[in-house]
Amino acid sequence: MPKKASNRVPATLKPPTFVPPGGISLAMQGRNSHAEVQPLNFIALDIETSSPPDAVVERVVAKRLLERAADDDEDETAATSPENITTIKAAINFLVAQWQPPKSVTKQETIDAKREEYRESLTSKAENLREKSALFDEAPIVCIGACGFEGLVVFDAMRTGGPVVENGVAVIKCGSERDMLVKFRDWLDIQAAPPSDTTAGTALIGFNILGFDLPKLRGRYMKHGLKPPLALRTGDGEKLNTVIDIMKTFLNFCTVDFRSRKMIAFEKVLDHLGLPNYKKGVNGAQVPEMHKKKRFAEIVRYNAIDVHGEFAAWALMSGQGQSLS
Repeated sequence: MPKKASNRVPATLKPPTFVPPGGISLAMQGRNSHAEVQPLNFIALDIETSSPPDAVVERVVAKRLLERAADDDEDETAATSPENITTIKAAINFLVAQWQPPKSVTKQETIDAKREEYRESLTSKAENLREKSALFDEAPIVCIGACGFEGLVVFDAMRTGGPVVENGVAVIKCGSERDMLVKFRDWLDIQAAPPSDTTAGTALIGFNILGFDLPKLRGRYMKHGLKPPLALRTGDGEKLNTVIDIMKTFLNFCTVDFRSRKMIAFEKVLDHLGLPNYKKGVNGAQVPEMHKKKRFAEIVRYNAIDVHGEFAAWALMSGQGQSLS
């Protein structure tokens, strides 16, 4: 009988100081300090999120159920749903009460069965949404990992204590999401210079960074009424930092087998590139449960390994690793 996979972050997977998985050096080949225009610097970013409070999850899931039903051609009644529906149960009861059977169905027994099927379908949709609540705009960011040629740092919103070194990684314990965002902004504004006449600036890299990490970060800065880091700002006429999405880079330029896909799991990319696949032990979907159980140090360690792995994957795909022949 196969062993059940553990959802704990193995201590043996802790990232060695400044050396990514697979033995690929982070030192960039051919960096020329005497060039007229300095080349791009690169920083990988990765965030971990947890589920919002239960009351928020209830409200958001209820709202989405009503919105989806309103978009369904078979159920136009949801468009006039009361605004005071704030729980999943209330939303489901409202939609079931408003449901009408197809005109071709007249037998009461069949109508009752189809109504129950509709209730079960709504319940299943609600559960799927609840399981993905850590992806909601309302979900808090619990840590931010950053990895570059100079090393790795994790900003931790879960614990207090200031800067420490854990498992060879610099950890900035901030104590709250707002304080973490401020400290991360201050750090990134120094580390990630925008392009100028004399430098190509700093490129932000990450796996699905365009689809999740950067929009999520910008959203949380807005939520707290904070200015985002310069590298995350957008605006007409400004010189903006380059953003490299590792997922898109892999699918467009580094594979034939998966080229037709629009999305792919990072663990498949790690396997395809021959890098250690730490995702088989734990993944981001387990972070909310780990957070609920206050396994904060494990979340930070996982985040460090995750951003480390993303930088290593990018270094291999882009040919930037010093150990490549």
